[in-house]
Amino acid sequence: MSGSNPHLWADESAFDFGAVDECVAGARAVAVIGHIRPDADAIGSVNALVEVLGNRGIDAKGFIGYRGQIDATLRSLPGTGRISFTGSLPGKFDTVITVDCGDLGRTGLMADAVGQRGQAGRLVVIDHHATNPGFGSLNCVAGGWESTTLLLWRWFVHSGDSITPTIAHNLYAGLVSDTGSFRWGSARMHVMARAMVEAGVDSRAIATDLFDRTSVGDLALKGRILAGMRVVEVAGTGYRFCALVADHDTIAGHTMAAVESLCGTIRAVDGTDFGVLVKEYVPGTWQVSFRSSGLVISPIAVRLGGGGHDLAAGCTIVADSADAVTATIAEAAGQELSG
Repeated sequence: MSGSNPHLWADESAFDFGAVDECVAGARAVAVIGHIRPDADAIGSVNALVEVLGNRGIDAKGFIGYRGQIDATLRSLPGTGRISFTGSLPGKFDTVITVDCGDLGRTGLMADAVGQRGQAGRLVVIDHHATNPGFGSLNCVAGGWESTTLLLWRWFVHSGDSITPTIAHNLYAGLVSDTGSFRWGSARMHVMARAMVEAGVDSRAIATDLFDRTSVGDLALKGRILAGMRVVEVAGTGYRFCALVADHDTIAGHTMAAVESLCGTIRAVDGTDFGVLVKEYVPGTWQVSFRSSGLVISPIAVRLGGGGHDLAAGCTIVADSADAVTATIAEAAGQELSG
């Protein structure tokens, strides 16, 4: 199903899907690489694309340039067990397709290998982050689209690929995750969701696996983090943000999904303009997630070396304490919002 309203897909004219098809058809082998600390859009994109390419008779394999563990919720996506989490790319993979990677750095330990394929003209970038600089030799970047899996689906429709139930499962998982269970986005997402259900997706089971399953310990963890919520004034601007801190000692031994699920609680706290979730998965290195219900906050993340979407962005800050991180965020926000 492609959708009956052509205006939904008007910006597809900027994507040369035919050139991407030619690139992969001429490849010896294709490495499909998702971003580090992957989410459902990254894992779903890798799995779906590897299966589609395999069905075309193309030798393809999924990689994440990251040796850490992924959350158990993502292992429910079909094909995840075949993804290699590594820093090396075998030489036979002469062509790379990155999916859901907002910049080269998001490929992690694969960055050098990815850059080499780019220099050779064999790097395809497929992404939906507005801050993506277009680091590939071929770039399909749809900054206003709801998920990378949505962009992949449109490519598959264009090229006449069969959408199997497992491909649909992965595509739907990325879409439902990146749209907050369809709470934000355009009519495009509903067109795709309908097509995925028609292809055999069990939407209830996917939602349960990705969002609802938890443990008593993880539930208690959320309570401890929420109890430490602070409201921070952005000096000289009139803006305020809600800050949640998940330091290393607090979150050690708990699932990443439990921590990341708190992003949804800070988007629209009364009396604040945006929220930040500050996470110390590695001592001294803080991953910051910005969320907003209306204020464009991606420039703050960009100022701090990150990027993302208008209302959902992120960055990494190296600091000795959560207080130092919060102060750095407040300073950057002041610089961006003072005008």
